[in-house]
Amino acid sequence: MKQTLLIRAAAIAGLIAVLSVSTRAGTPIRLSFRDTTIASGSVLAYPIYVDSSLSGYAVRSYQLEFTYNTSLFTFIGADSSGTVATGWGAPIFYEISPGRIRIAAAGTDTLAGKGKLVVLRLASKLFTGYTQYGSFYFEPSPTLTMMNQGSPTLDFRNGTVTISPAPSINISPNTALLTKGDVVQFSVSGGKSPYTWSTTSPSVASIDTLGKLTGLSGGLTMVVCKDSSGYVDTSGVVEVRTFKLSFHDTTRYQGQTLNLPVYCTDLSGLSVVSGKLDITFNSNLWAADTSVVQTGTLLAGYGQAAVAVGNGTISIAFAGGTTPLAGSGVLLYLKLRALTSSYGNSSIAVQSVLFNETMIGNGASSTLGVLRLSSITITPSSSQTLVAGDSLQFAASGGTPPYKWSVSDSQRVSISSAGWLKSTPKSSGKITVSVQDSIGGTGTSGLVTLYNFRVSIPDTTMIPATFVEVPVYATKTDTAFFSYQMSFSYSTNSYVKLVDVNMAGTLSSGMTRELSVDTVNRTANLAVIGVNAISSGGVLVKLKFAVSASAPASLVTSIAITGVMFNEGVPAALSKNGSFQ
Repeated sequence: MKQTLLIRAAAIAGLIAVLSVSTRAGTPIRLSFRDTTIASGSVLAYPIYVDSSLSGYAVRSYQLEFTYNTSLFTFIGADSSGTVATGWGAPIFYEISPGRIRIAAAGTDTLAGKGKLVVLRLASKLFTGYTQYGSFYFEPSPTLTMMNQGSPTLDFRNGTVTISPAPSINISPNTALLTKGDVVQFSVSGGKSPYTWSTTSPSVASIDTLGKLTGLSGGLTMVVCKDSSGYVDTSGVVEVRTFKLSFHDTTRYQGQTLNLPVYCTDLSGLSVVSGKLDITFNSNLWAADTSVVQTGTLLAGYGQAAVAVGNGTISIAFAGGTTPLAGSGVLLYLKLRALTSSYGNSSIAVQSVLFNETMIGNGASSTLGVLRLSSITITPSSSQTLVAGDSLQFAASGGTPPYKWSVSDSQRVSISSAGWLKSTPKSSGKITVSVQDSIGGTGTSGLVTLYNFRVSIPDTTMIPATFVEVPVYATKTDTAFFSYQMSFSYSTNSYVKLVDVNMAGTLSSGMTRELSVDTVNRTANLAVIGVNAISSGGVLVKLKFAVSASAPASLVTSIAITGVMFNEGVPAALSKNGSFQ
């Protein structure tokens, strides 16, 4: 066939070569493709037009060459029926190379007028999706596209064919994973209603007239939709599994424990006697126990399940029941503890589940949150001091009542349920007060220092004299002492000097004492020891000061107890400074 076409083309080319024509001068003759629109998959009759009149040009032959998109069209042929060249008969055509066509024709009659010169026949390839655009371009070379032997000259207009995609429908979602009894809504886009829905395996899943799919039994199926025009789309694989394990969203406060139920859908009729499941959780928020709770669950009649805990994983295996599992509900309880080091929401999920070594189940995930405990504020919050028998009211805020109070050393102090702190008669040392609210939030007080009794110097106004005595008082103590040491400092430059201590008529009467005085720096150290224990309150000792005659009557001398120790540290005394004027 190709050889015959080549012979005919050669004959036409020879005819073009021997024809002698006379033409009249004029503007170039324009050949054109015209833009048009077709549907994907249709056959296109695409004319090449002569837009200028051929009359008077003595055209007895032509040769045309053009290119087109082979990705969108397949060239079928060309004919001259209904064209200005109808009398010449069918043209010669062949594809020089993919996408390049040459057409030639000749006749004894000259062409006249304008209109269609030749009609191309092309098949549009079938596609869906987006609109495509096919281009047709003339080869402008005068040796390839010409009339007669090049006269008249030619002008060209190329063309574009817009191809709309073939009508189609699309099912969504394309795939799905269901558990027996689950319902999934399918939808369709494109096409024309009404639509007809069906499944490839009706025993696995059924679908109603509105596209609502229901899982019936374990297996695989696909969803099929057909529109009123007969267009069909089929989904990917839809898998239905016979059971599913899941959790409910749960939260706990830091430090609290949790028995988290693992729920299971209906296992009736599945003959389940063994299984294993893997669970993932956030180990930065939770700690898992190496055992599970089976009492009151579907596994109540089975042996204790084996549990392996890894870094954020729990693997559980069970077997050994006398009867297959049946019904739905809690399969087992996981034993978890919320860590106190962090808080926030995380996911817990059944990663994989396999029953009877062959039956794959679905697993679901849920949110497992750790709530931050309240930071409770205790007032007073600063450091405090108490002497035996004293009490102090503490209060809490920022938590969830009721509050529970406690102390770091219940041998030294006691605290009531209302936060009332009281030191015991023999208490001394340092303690803290703690509180906990109803959900585990805590708070701690500042340091509370406990003393057995008080030692003080009063603020006193005296009549001017050569010498004045200032008493040092001690309160009663339940812990007696036989010795003590004290250090003092005082002010007012050279007007006043500590010269001695007077123990007569004081609690220290009859005891041995040693006094050292630094008159330059106005300090003194006193050490006292005796054989009789002191426990009662009163004047412990008197400090004797010499007063200069030049001292003004309004002179105030401050006296500080800078150090004090009784026995070897017990009892402990809270000292108070004073002055005299």
